[in-house]
Amino acid sequence: MLQEQELNDMQALVDAATPGPWGIGRWQHGNGPWAPIISVEIGAPVCRFDRHGRPDKDIADSAFIAAARTFVPAAIARIRQLEALLGNHESSLQTNQVLVKRLQAVQEVVDSRKGEAMRDYKQAQEDSEESKVAAARMMEVQFVGLALEPTAPQQKGGENNG
Repeated sequence: MLQEQELNDMQALVDAATPGPWGIGRWQHGNGPWAPIISVEIGAPVCRFDRHGRPDKDIADSAFIAAARTFVPAAIARIRQLEALLGNHESSLQTNQVLVKRLQAVQEVVDSRKGEAMRDYKQAQEDSEESKVAAARMMEVQFVGLALEPTAPQQKGGENNG
């Protein structure tokens, strides 16, 4: 992964270079052989390759350097954009971890109250039919209360709701 200083160094090189986009062209001195040049759109040369028996390489190198003038700034911007997104995802991950811990705590409470409700239910089985219905309704109310408890709105002290 690139360090912030490396991105800053690359950006400084971009900022100091001749503005782009760049293209490739031909340069010829007198009647001599032509050599590839890199130039801005208006035709002013940025640099020239002297042919030393490698015309194909010189042309390929020229094309690469010319393309890099546009590609490098775009790549720097994209890297910074992706790093910002990664930071957002890390923040979301931390939030999700907190939510998982809260849900685990709620599950522990539900599990402990489930045992109490089962004891109440067994006791109700020994009581009359009306007691059984009442105990079942109470269990239902307890479970609904547990499900709503984490999201139930908090009432502010001193407000009159009537």
